[in-house]
Amino acid sequence: MQNGLLVVLAATPAWILGVCLYRLYFSPLAKFPGPKLAALTGWVETYYDVYKGGQFFFKLKEWHEHYGPIVRINPWEVHISDPDAADIVFAGNSQFNKKIEWSYRFGIPQSAFDTVDHHLHKSRRAALSPFFSKQKIAGIADLIANRSQRLCDRLDNEYKHSGKPVIMDNAFTAYTFDLITAYVFARSDDYLEHPTFCGPFTTAAKSIANTVHMTGHFPWLFTFLQSLPKKWLAASNPHMGEMFTFHEAVENQVKVIKSGDNDAHKHVSHKTVFNELIHSNLPEEEKTVERLRQEGVSVVTGGIETTSTALTKTLFYILNNPAVRDRVCAELQAVFPDPRQTPPLHVLESLPYLSAVINESLRMILGFSQRIIRTSPRAPVVYKDWVIPPGAYFSMTIYFSNFDAQIWEAPHEFWPERWLEDESGRKPRARNGEPLAKYLLTFGRGPRMCVGMNLARAEMIIGLAVVLRRCNMELFETGMETVEMKSDYFIPMVDKESNGVRVIVK
Repeated sequence: MQNGLLVVLAATPAWILGVCLYRLYFSPLAKFPGPKLAALTGWVETYYDVYKGGQFFFKLKEWHEHYGPIVRINPWEVHISDPDAADIVFAGNSQFNKKIEWSYRFGIPQSAFDTVDHHLHKSRRAALSPFFSKQKIAGIADLIANRSQRLCDRLDNEYKHSGKPVIMDNAFTAYTFDLITAYVFARSDDYLEHPTFCGPFTTAAKSIANTVHMTGHFPWLFTFLQSLPKKWLAASNPHMGEMFTFHEAVENQVKVIKSGDNDAHKHVSHKTVFNELIHSNLPEEEKTVERLRQEGVSVVTGGIETTSTALTKTLFYILNNPAVRDRVCAELQAVFPDPRQTPPLHVLESLPYLSAVINESLRMILGFSQRIIRTSPRAPVVYKDWVIPPGAYFSMTIYFSNFDAQIWEAPHEFWPERWLEDESGRKPRARNGEPLAKYLLTFGRGPRMCVGMNLARAEMIIGLAVVLRRCNMELFETGMETVEMKSDYFIPMVDKESNGVRVIVK
């Protein structure tokens, strides 16, 4: 046994040397430009993500400035910084898979969002997509308007003329939480009624995000943590405790719908997502409590933090730009004479300047900031003169495209006017002459495009219209530092010292 150990110890340096030589000189990705240390080991990425706290995003930007539009960023992956690469990464007829290691980041590998295989994802998404079609979302516009008006009731009754600031991050999170849970489960915890808008699971999405790099770089970690007593987790790591409590709450909702104990779907005007899924013709293995728990966590968390962040930051940009505020409020007043009677969704959608404000905010405010990773299992992928071999990972970051100076004039300026038609009715164009809408990639494109896009847009359009029409607000001790991204934890995180977007209701 001692001799065997000596052999292993002697062979280890040779094995390490062989791996290094292969990755640097013989790997199919060896020809791609990039830092040699990153080509040698994935620990470079781990260092910036885990130890430095969500900073790999900024390292990618630095590498592209040095090496060009395509860079090898670890032993297994190349990253592309080119808005036109979206035609490859998000191709409508593609059959790309996702990165398998990342499917365990949130503990929901069986959800449609984290499904690795293209074909399985296609079937799972097909079951969800009908509930988030434009027609279905139009059918719950009254629910969205009702929640928007209730938010303003509280702002009027409790904050108007009080001089007391309200943190709109919390208010909009309560708004989106109540809406998504009502639509998905036909029940709501009424977070809009909470004294500070901070219900028990208000921070659940952020809590999950705070763990994303640890569980992404160490895929076994989530499974291990799930095996521990929940009290231990809550005591040792509050973020983990909140996350698992939230998972349990979603599982309980699935169980009571399956058992019939929650029959609230009978008393609402809209069909609820999980009641329909449970009674659909999906295969039985796709309707187990565990599979639906994971789908529920995915849908609910995906519908909370991303949309509330977009609403909060959009409100900041409007209030921070008096000319923008005056123009959008004047447009709203023309179709919204009674502030307590919300116009139909299609009327609000037809307003050109409000639509321009929404598009510009979606360009600048990303629901998620982490790069999109794909792999082609069987066929090579061609980007310009580069051939990415089958099985290799390739990726792009939507943020880089949404701020590319070759596409956007003054890319870091909030300028809704860029989205307006000119006097001849000509659609807005990018700097390269292409339609500007082609490069708005916030929701992605192709077979894995964000399933909740129509819901998010409806919540933004109605929510902002009602808040701007009902409430006269001004920013309170709130500057650009409250909206500028400082780290990437799947969702963009602002400065840890930020107090959020605070406003005074006058």
